[in-house]
Amino acid sequence: GAVPIAQKPNLRSMEFRPSSRFFFWWFVSCCFILGWIGSQTAKYPYVEIGQYASFFYFFYFWFIAPIVIYFENVFGPAHLPIGKLILQASNFLV
Repeated sequence: GAVPIAQKPNLRSMEFRPSSRFFFWWFVSCCFILGWIGSQTAKYPYVEIGQYASFFYFFYFWFIAPIVIYFENVFGPAHLPIGKLILQASNFLV
């Protein structure tokens, strides 16, 4: 799809990107909630939970991930001296 093409973080590993790590696990929890909701009957609490989980699922791809990657590229550890060394090492290994 278009998601890997649209998002280009300077650092590939989430080890040095704590905000991306947090939002990644937030996304994974949305996926588990959507999987669980899909097995439930279509009645009062489950429909609303499914709507909220669907909203957050797509909100992650359209808004959260691009904004977090932008701020990590601009203000992240890649602009610190040790971050530049890590970035050079990761580019060398690829």
